[in-house]
Amino acid sequence: MNNISGNPDQDFSMWVRKWIHYDTLIKSLYKQITKERKIKDQYEMQVLDYLKHKGVPNAIVQTQQGKYQPISETHSSPLSMIQIESLLHKYFQSKGATIKDESSLIISFLKANRSHKNVTRLREITNGTANTTNNIMDQPKYNELQ
Repeated sequence: MNNISGNPDQDFSMWVRKWIHYDTLIKSLYKQITKERKIKDQYEMQVLDYLKHKGVPNAIVQTQQGKYQPISETHSSPLSMIQIESLLHKYFQSKGATIKDESSLIISFLKANRSHKNVTRLREITNGTANTTNNIMDQPKYNELQ
């Protein structure tokens, strides 16, 4: 995968071209998957509506690819700090005056003590910025890429 030729500049140029290729490919596939998922969801709704209309909303649909059955799923919403703080306020209110509401202190503690992971990534610059804290425009440019 590294394909080191012995010429650092040539290797760097090849690595950048390969990165651009795979970055572009991933973006394209992501867009395609998003589009296909929307179409699949539309067909799913049509199948479910048809089964419901026929009075068999839990019917097993059997095809050469396999068996399919409607199921009900429950998905939890992601918890943000704002939601956690709101829930903590409700918790302390439900306890009445016997417990002091320390929601804000708990949230401050969580924010101060949560772990962070710093990762350096290569990102395409759009409109002159890579939307990072360090502006790549301040760095030496590699315009010699072929």
